[in-house]
Amino acid sequence: MTIKPAIQQTLDTLPTKPGVYLMQNDDGMIIYVGKAVNLRNRVRSYFHSNAFDAKVISLTAHVAKIEFIVTDTELEALVLENNLIKKHRPKYNIRLKDAKTYPYIKISWQENFPKVFMTRRMDDDGARYFGPFTAVWAVHETLDTLRKIFPYLTCDREITGKDKRACLYYDIGLCLAPCIGAASREEYRAMIDRLAQFLQGHSEEVTENIHGKLQSAAENLEFERAAVYRDQLQAIARITEHQKVVSPQMVDQDVIAFAKDDGNACVQIFFIRAGKLLGREYFVLEGTQDANNDDVLSSFVQQFYDQAAYVPPEILLPEMIDEAKIIETWLKQNKGATTTLRVPHPNNGGRELLDMAAENARITLDTIKQQWLADKTKHLQAVEELQQALEMDNPPLRMECYDISNIQGTNSVGAMVVFENGAAKKSDYRKFKIKTVIGANDFASLQEMLRRRFKRYQEAQAPSDKWQGKEEEERERGREGERARGREGERARGREGERARGRERESAREGERESAREGERESDEKRESRSDLQYARSDTPSARSDTPSARSEQAPTSKLQPPSSNLQPPTSNLQSPTPKKKGPLSKGFKTAERKNDESWARMPDLVIIDGGKGQLHAAEEVFREMGIEGVKLISLAKREEEVFVPARAESLRLPKNSAALHLLQRIRDEAHRFGITYHRSLRAKKGLHSQLDAIPGIGPRRRRALLEKFGSLDAIRDASVEELVAVDGMTKSAAEKLKDNL
Repeated sequence: MTIKPAIQQTLDTLPTKPGVYLMQNDDGMIIYVGKAVNLRNRVRSYFHSNAFDAKVISLTAHVAKIEFIVTDTELEALVLENNLIKKHRPKYNIRLKDAKTYPYIKISWQENFPKVFMTRRMDDDGARYFGPFTAVWAVHETLDTLRKIFPYLTCDREITGKDKRACLYYDIGLCLAPCIGAASREEYRAMIDRLAQFLQGHSEEVTENIHGKLQSAAENLEFERAAVYRDQLQAIARITEHQKVVSPQMVDQDVIAFAKDDGNACVQIFFIRAGKLLGREYFVLEGTQDANNDDVLSSFVQQFYDQAAYVPPEILLPEMIDEAKIIETWLKQNKGATTTLRVPHPNNGGRELLDMAAENARITLDTIKQQWLADKTKHLQAVEELQQALEMDNPPLRMECYDISNIQGTNSVGAMVVFENGAAKKSDYRKFKIKTVIGANDFASLQEMLRRRFKRYQEAQAPSDKWQGKEEEERERGREGERARGREGERARGREGERARGRERESAREGERESAREGERESDEKRESRSDLQYARSDTPSARSDTPSARSEQAPTSKLQPPSSNLQPPTSNLQSPTPKKKGPLSKGFKTAERKNDESWARMPDLVIIDGGKGQLHAAEEVFREMGIEGVKLISLAKREEEVFVPARAESLRLPKNSAALHLLQRIRDEAHRFGITYHRSLRAKKGLHSQLDAIPGIGPRRRRALLEKFGSLDAIRDASVEELVAVDGMTKSAAEKLKDNL
């Protein structure tokens, strides 16, 4: 396995402490989050040459950078890993398929007169929570039935017990009316406590209590009150008739099993309370392709019980997971109760429950897959119908819809949504902040958005050819420069040769004159001394190199080849003589060159404009201007749901029950929703910025750092001075001014 230098450097410097590691791809996106008792050993194991796990091979092929966070204990690493997975939802982690928040039943026990209602958020506020549930309708149905048994409050009035009259709900038996003093605080809370016990599965105690009240009312000849208790007992019977006694032991258990197929897994949970099977829920996981059973179970237990309102004393699993002990410790710390993970033996009832849950998981997963296939078939039928309605030669497999959103010309934005094969492809959605249009000009804004989108298509189509031509041009200029330098060198050598020959001739004439002078009358002693001196000079290196012939030979070398090459490294080792050019980049958007984004390079089969004829004509101008051909262009007007087509005087009206019209409406509405969401976020940020900008000492840099750290003005307001000072660029005085002004 070939390891990238940056990865190898990280592997060599990893600590041996527990912690969490985050793997990123070339785009800086976190694709996997993991925990380890020993970071060094765990992370290095991914890059061993003998790694044969398919998931590991696929993961490591996309890793460009590894970051890590050291923790004190393995338990802290588990908690941090779980939070990071929920935040980043990495591609290679096993995760709950739906990012939604599941519904719970909440009892506001912290209030004097608690209320009962559905919520999707659990807060540490002293309330009691039951769930989660996967079906909202089941929660509402349960609450409607429970209210007939336990007539809890639903109004928002302040309960003083001194109101003159109660509301209609008291008259029809759906409220105890503590507002008029018909029930005291203690009586009302006792009723709500029985409701909570019922939700926990202790229906026998509730039934016995109501049955006793029925007998007492009958003995006292209070037949109307006895009829109320009778109706409550009948409602309890309807709820509990589907509950099956599965254990002679009055225990609370959760039974977990799963089925896996085609990269998806369905986990089935049976909720057993007081020995009775109260209900079941299923959850779909994704990212389970090539994952082993231990990873699937461990990931689900962590994610599910992190948001569960109640954790039973015992959780039954089909097989034991490696991290059982640390998860038990985490559950005790997180939920405050001791929980045991165990695998039941084949000869007891727990194994039968696991087999039943596994069978239900398999059937549920098959049903879900059939629904997915049915939905895909419906989508394709709508696409075919749209092809026929628009008289297209080929089906519009890729459709792009564009919409402009602004309020009186401010914060104008554009939205582009993409549907492929009749289904939304959210990864290809793009949003545009309109830059060149001032005021409420939807036509010009639409044209700017289309120009920018199709300009990126043109740039992404042949970036390699464009830059390859420029690189070849640079290389040709380099070769021409070499040839020019060669010709200049030849001329320089010629000029130096002429100077050398001139020096030789001058030396020859000087020698003749010297010989003539030596022929004059001189003493033998002087001639001998002169001869010795000349011999000594000619024998030294400096003297030899100073001769006319030596100068003639070394002159070209001294001009073209510096002798200091051993001291100065070659230029080619420091920088490329022909730097590689990059394609044009558009700030704020993913382009094919910057983000390896192929979505810009794909030409749609159908472009849908939200609007009427005016928007359609504006889009036509851009298509003609940029030479866009082979793309069907239409607009959809919302008032009469008319479809406008170029070169057609009358609008096209599809049948109201047409699958093609419903598909166009769904695409148009999605573009509108996407654009409105982006527009609102810009308005919210602008309002937040204006509030922070008004505070002395908070400039753009500090404002940006504060928003990145805390995310909202409320979070900044709730932060302490110490937390504010910890933000990059903040000082204590600036933090104190910020707190004073907020």
